Amino acid sequence: MSAPSGEKATPVRRFAKLITLRPEHREEYLRLHAEAWPEVLATITACNLRNYSIFLEGEMLFSYVEYIGDDYAADMAKMAADPVTQRWWRLTDPCQEQTEGAVAGEWWTPMREVFHHDQAPVRDRPVPRARPPSRGGVSRRCPSCTPRRASSARPVPPSARRPRRCRRTDGG
Repeated sequence: MSAPSGEKATPVRRFAKLITLRPEHREEYLRLHAEAWPEVLATITACNLRNYSIFLEGEMLFSYVEYIGDDYAADMAKMAADPVTQRWWRLTDPCQEQTEGAVAGEWWTPMREVFHHDQAPVRDRPVPRARPPSRGGVSRRCPSCTPRRASSARPVPPSARRPRRCRRTDGG
């Protein structure tokens, strides 16, 4: 995020949280998020949240979001006061159950970040060079050209060996 000259850029704050998805509400929760309301998405953006994702593993939901604003508490109060977001939460909250590690005043359980790595934006990274094909045009990654491994008990007969040239690129 760039700041006008003379101003300090607000650092991105990352948040990760957990909550349990009630199995009996799984399909409803997934349907709601597959058809997320545009007004809720607009409120998320207006409250300076970016890259918001929710992942599902078994019955655990994991959320990740980046905050780019200056006053997190004020932005979260703004979101909580939004009538459309309140309606959304009335539909999604019954689908969820707090974890044992829930913090008072928090619906989702906050997680502590233990590692983060920033990398240069893609446009600033060097473009990897393409590898030349090995062995006269046979690609090592081509499944039709990958040699079959023989067990030590029996050798692979010549009729079962794959050709030396790639079928996809040679038309054979």
